Amino acid sequence: MKQLIELGCPPDGTVFDPCAGSFSVAIAAEKCGRNSISFEMNPEYFEAAFPRMLSNNVSPIILPQVTEQ
Repeated sequence: MKQLIELGCPPDGTVFDPCAGSFSVAIAAEKCGRNSISFEMNPEYFEAAFPRMLSNNVSPIILPQVTEQ
């Protein structure tokens, strides 16, 4: 994953991952010195990945989930 980010994203760029899952892309982006924007709609995936993000110096900004009314 790191090689793909380094090839496809400039050093000052931002990586976008609309289906983050375990946040592997965000973690790889951090290790490559890139910014990242990731989304995960499944709360179970996010809760499982949250400790992994913190242990890899990825600082998540958590936005409230919007539900249909």
